[in-house]
Amino acid sequence: MLKLHTYEIIGTMIKQVKELSAERGFPLHAAAWASWGTGKTIACRQLIKALPDVYYLKFQTRQIEPAGMIKDVLISLGVGPTRGYLNNYDLLIKVLSARGITQPILIIDEAQLLFTKPTLLSFFKDLSEDPEVGFSYVFLGDENLQRLITNEGHSIIKRIRVRTEIPKITAQTVQKLSDYHQVEIPENSLNIAQQIGATTMDVDFALYLARKAKKETLTAKEFEAFIKAAKRGS
Repeated sequence: MLKLHTYEIIGTMIKQVKELSAERGFPLHAAAWASWGTGKTIACRQLIKALPDVYYLKFQTRQIEPAGMIKDVLISLGVGPTRGYLNNYDLLIKVLSARGITQPILIIDEAQLLFTKPTLLSFFKDLSEDPEVGFSYVFLGDENLQRLITNEGHSIIKRIRVRTEIPKITAQTVQKLSDYHQVEIPENSLNIAQQIGATTMDVDFALYLARKAKKETLTAKEFEAFIKAAKRGS
């Protein structure tokens, strides 16, 4: 399994949230923001497979009421919801208890959408503060998330103790992708990628195209050309 920088950053945030929550005796949260294409969704899918007490929910704008949101939370736990908000709330408590999970982490993707909906923020705050649920959250979103958690006044924001920006690409990720695709890249590959504004997904697709073209080694100009082709989707 190819673990890139986004996986490492989110994984570290999960560890920090668990440690801080255990030290303070109540759930605390984290938030990270990144451009599209940094690999957040792939990283989260890898993490929830590796960590049985971590779950993933992609926030949908269609959900505007807690009665609908509690169903999505249950589905993120791999459980089919029942009818009625209170029944689903009780089911959530029973599932966590049956699994012996005392410090569950819920990753909420597209969280910039959630932070414009105070009613649903209060719903997630209540889940976190209920000792029979006790969710800690890792909020993931685009660049707007940083502004929202800085400027909005909801009380849940006070418990976001870990905040970070996920870079579009890193030297480690460029090298891992080079090794994975078995295409040798120039020493200044990171600079080239950054100058073009390439993300993890752009570099991954660029090296895939290079491998399909039977390239084993890329010059700086070739690497740049393949990234530009990847960004065009060709």
